Amino acid sequence: NNNICLSTVKDNLSETLSDFSNVFDIDSNMLKILKVMNLILPTIEISYNPS
Repeated sequence: NNNICLSTVKDNLSETLSDFSNVFDIDSNMLKILKVMNLILPTIEISYNPS
């Protein structure tokens, strides 16, 4: 069982490394989106929930 698990992890790791550039691009875009959302959300909260 341990050997099977290790080989599966190695296969997954190989796939991950081969797709690393794509994953990195996606992560970069997600970080940009999160930054924008962090800037936008407070203004939405203020405009919809004036205190």
